[in-house]
Parts: sequence; structure tokens; C-alpha cells
Amino acid sequence: LHEALQDPGGRGGKLFRAWGAEVIGPVDGHDIEALMEAFQSARQSGGVKVVHVKTVKGKGWAPADAHPLRMHFSFPFDKETGKSTLPPPPQTYQDVVAEVVMAEMETDPSIACITPSTLYATELTPIFQKYPDRCFDPGMEEQHALTMAVGMALAGAKPVVAYQSTFLQRAFDQMFHDVCFMARPMLILGYRSGFAGYDNPTHHGVYDFSYLRGLPNLRILYPKDRHEARRMARDALRALDGPVLILMPYGPVDDFDPSVMEETPERFAEPQMVQTGREVMIVAVGHKFAASRDAVARLREADIDAGLVNLRYLKPLNVVFLERLLSNARRVVTVEEFVRDGGVGGALMELAGDRGLGCQILRLALPTAFIEPGSNAELERAYGLDAEGIVRAVRERWDEL
Repeated sequence: LHEALQDPGGRGGKLFRAWGAEVIGPVDGHDIEALMEAFQSARQSGGVKVVHVKTVKGKGWAPADAHPLRMHFSFPFDKETGKSTLPPPPQTYQDVVAEVVMAEMETDPSIACITPSTLYATELTPIFQKYPDRCFDPGMEEQHALTMAVGMALAGAKPVVAYQSTFLQRAFDQMFHDVCFMARPMLILGYRSGFAGYDNPTHHGVYDFSYLRGLPNLRILYPKDRHEARRMARDALRALDGPVLILMPYGPVDDFDPSVMEETPERFAEPQMVQTGREVMIVAVGHKFAASRDAVARLREADIDAGLVNLRYLKPLNVVFLERLLSNARRVVTVEEFVRDGGVGGALMELAGDRGLGCQILRLALPTAFIEPGSNAELERAYGLDAEGIVRAVRERWDEL
């Protein structure tokens, strides 16, 4: 099609004429008068028209020529230098994990990076610049990126594949029959898991766990803060024995607990019992730890003996730990930024049902729907996943407390 469009009077014209359209152009997209003339001609002559317009990103403007990826979005910038005029952004999970990957690549030549046209969103640019022979951007081909990673793993490499998590959905078939069936060592990074800001309802990564939890051989992790993200990425790269997916949220990192870097591997592999509680235990998934921790503090101020667990590992669940928790706790609340159907809370309910445990479980999650765009704070509040919403839900469910 691309080659045909270069020849609109020949093959391209025949192609569009076969569809009942007429081709006008190519037209210089930087020539306003030429564009107006082409559009007026198309409108006046009637029928279906295809106006073929050719442009060049930046059109000779040095900052855009030098940094086409950075200029992909038009945030406020200085027109002379192209530098952003916004305040320096806070550190993100992409920044944290990219530092880990860079450090591990310095000592392990088998590690390679892949990202499908999302360098700007994964903070891998410095790595691509330092190790061009070990880094690959296959274009907007999420499916090919995963199959390529499996092939590289079969050849002895340790692929790191970085996505915005919503785009990983495009490669579900490859995740199933290439990644999980072959079960080769690789690390997949899923950023913007959960709420994803203002882009579009389809950009939220709120379906991640539901559609991936049934796949064999796949481990899924979700850190509560920057320290756990660093530890998870480091440990995965040093001991890869199958596909590992680390999901991480959109926005700045949380910074709670640097001591996790010193935990033994056996201890870090378990959910984290942050605080015990006799009346209510809240199980936080990933970055919902912050709101859950605040909710526990508010409940305890109201003389409700509440405790907190940081789940860490979503798949496979640590059945021994969770069975003990569900056996001893009278009431458990799960807090997650995923849809309720097929969510983490449902997985705990299944475990309790299978084991015949009488624990009452309250699932705080999202409806199985398309979620409107919005900031994390706005959407947390709207769907009752902030500290106030968690406390309110606990009181409404168990008014005897």
C-alpha cells in the first residue's frame, strides 16, 4: 500500500478507483495554499476523494529532527530549544526499573531490550543509546515483539520486553502460545497498569490480571513502591527461569520501605504482613498500598483493629500464606485497581471457597466497564479506592464495627 501511494497516478490510483474513490495529490502538507486548493477541488467535484498529503515531522526544525520521539507529544516547550517548560517530572517506575536494567546489562551480556515503539514511555532511551546492538524496536508490532523475545530466549538471551500494559493486550495470542507455552526465561515490564490518566478509556490497564491470570507458566508481580520494583526487577534478571511479568502503575513512584532490598529471597517471596489486625485485614494490590495504609490508620483511630497485607505476588498466589490469613481473619478486604470480574479479590474468594474457610471477603475493585479518562486521584475517589472510600466501604459492609 505504501509503494502504491507513492504512485497515485498508477497503482495507487487503480487501488482507490477500485474502491470507488479518486486520488488527489500527493500534496505538500506544509503548503497551506496547495492544501486549500486540493480540499476545495475535492469538495466541489463531488464523489469520494482521497487527498494524499505528505508531511515531514518538524519540517527542518532542529529540536524535532534531533528528538522525534520526545516531540511525539506537544507539551509546553521552548520554541528555540525544544526543551520542556514544565517543572522537572518526579521519578517514575520506568525510571527506577530502567536503572536496574542498565546496571544488570553492564555485567550480564546476555540481557537484551525490546520495546515496540514506546521508547518515550518506557525510559529505555539511554539503554538503547549505550547498547545499540542489544536493543531492538520492532515498530508498533506488539505481537512480533513477544515472539521475537521468545526466539532470542531460545538462542540464550535474556530478553526484557517493555510495554505500556494496555498495549500488551494486542499480543495476547503470542503471550499464550509463544511465551507461556514455550516458558522461556524473559522479563516483561507492563507500565501504566491500572488507571492510565487522560489518554482514553482504552488506555487504562485495569484488565491486566483478569485476562492473564489463567495463562500457565506466567508469574505476575506488582510492587508497592520504588524499592520493591527495584528488587523485583533485579531478582528476576539474576534468576530468570521462565516468563515473569512485573506490572507497575502510572505516575510518580511511592517510597515506603527500603528495607525490602535486604530481605532474604524466601522472605521477599511471601506477601508482606505490614500490620496485624484482629477485626479487619486489608490486602493491598500493588500501589493501592498507599490508600490502604491510610485507611488502616483511620480505622484504628476509630478503635477498629485493622491490619494490612502487601500482596506483592499476584500469580501464583502464595497459597500457604493466604490460607493462614483467611483462616485467622474474620473479615478481609481486597483493594485493587483492576476490574472485579476475574480480579485478585475473586482469586482470594475462590481460595477461601475451595478450602472451606468461613472468612468474609469484601472486594474493592472496578466495575467491568470502560473507565473514563482522569487523574489517578480523581478516579480513585470516583470508584471508592481512596482511603476515604475504603473506610466507608468497610463501615457499610460491617456496621457492627
